[in-house]
Amino acid sequence: MNQEDEKKRILFIEDNPSLRELCAYYFEKAGFQIDAAAMGVDGIKAALESAPDLIVLDIALPDMSGMDVLTRLRLSEGTRNIPVVIITAFESEENRGRAARDGVKKFMIKPVSLMGLLEVVRSALEGQMDTELAP
Repeated sequence: MNQEDEKKRILFIEDNPSLRELCAYYFEKAGFQIDAAAMGVDGIKAALESAPDLIVLDIALPDMSGMDVLTRLRLSEGTRNIPVVIITAFESEENRGRAARDGVKKFMIKPVSLMGLLEVVRSALEGQMDTELAP
C-alpha cells in the first residue's frame, strides 16, 4: 500500500470559500485527502460517492441547514457511521441537542483555530473522542 492509499479522506461542507480553501490547504499539508462542497446537496452527494473518513460540517449553508444535511447522512446506510464535526457561528441549544442525538463528535463555534480543528479531527479519527458538545 502506498502512502497515498493510507491518507484519511476529510469532506468539508462549508459555504465560505476562504475558510473552505484554507482548511483544505492546511489539512492537505497535514497529510489528509480533501474533498469540499459549498452546498448541502453537493456535500451529501460527495459523502455518498467518496465515503470520507470524517466530515466537517457547517450549519449555515445556502441551500439547506447543515442539521438537515446531518439527518440525511445519518439515514443513509453508507454514511450513517461517518464521524462528523460541526463548525458554526450560530450556537443554539436546539442544534446542540440534534447534534448529540445524531452522534456528532464535536460542536465547535467559529472562529475556530485550524490547529484546534486538526486536533479534534485526529482525535475523532483515532476513536479517542466521545461525543463532546460542551462549548
